[in-house]
Amino acid sequence: MASETIFNTVLISTIVMIGLAMAIIILFNLSQKRILAEQKEAHDNELAFQKELLLSNIKTQENERSRIARELHDDIGSKLNVINLNMRLLKGIIAKNKDPEVVLDHINTAIKSSIERTREISHELMPPILTKFGIHSALNSLATSINRTGQLEMYLDIDEDWGPLEKMQELHIYRIIQELSTNTLKHAKAENITVESSVNNNVLKIVYSDNGVGIKDQVTFMTGMGISNINARSKLLNARSKLNTEVSRGMQFEISIPI
Repeated sequence: MASETIFNTVLISTIVMIGLAMAIIILFNLSQKRILAEQKEAHDNELAFQKELLLSNIKTQENERSRIARELHDDIGSKLNVINLNMRLLKGIIAKNKDPEVVLDHINTAIKSSIERTREISHELMPPILTKFGIHSALNSLATSINRTGQLEMYLDIDEDWGPLEKMQELHIYRIIQELSTNTLKHAKAENITVESSVNNNVLKIVYSDNGVGIKDQVTFMTGMGISNINARSKLLNARSKLNTEVSRGMQFEISIPI
């Protein structure tokens, strides 16, 4: 009788242990499946983001090419046509031994205007002040140009020592602030813009804020070309960005860049 009791106890214990082992194996498999599913989802999200980033960059480039093509065709092209027309008139005047002074003045004016417009287009692509004097001078120039409009005031409180930055990094930072300020000028009805910066633990933090009406339609804003360009440039800077819409009035954008 005692041996039967021991046998039953051992049997029950064995069954329980097998059950526990199977439960552990099942839980482990479920956990592994969940982890793999999360990893796959994260990988798919990363691929989707990379695709969106690539499409955004391509779209931005194509839009910029289209804009430059329009500028060249509508502005520079028309001025060159004027020059060409005046050259024909000049030939006729010279052939008739008349005074070419007036036509020469027209040609000279058109050439100067074409040169100036060409310089403006090239400056829009890569601001010369950024290339020659760096990001701080470029931002000061941007603030000066905005303040001259009389619509609002742009204040800069930026740390002079940002550490070593490549020119493309400076260009990305400049374009981000330029895009934000353009959005403020167009939509915010703000009285001022403030740009602040600080450097801590090899991270450059830039905070852009305005005191305008804020972002009423966040869906449209977050899916717009402007924020897409900002996100693309933030990604190229390996930066973390944050849009703060909880401020009492206006909007605030923070970007943290490893340097």
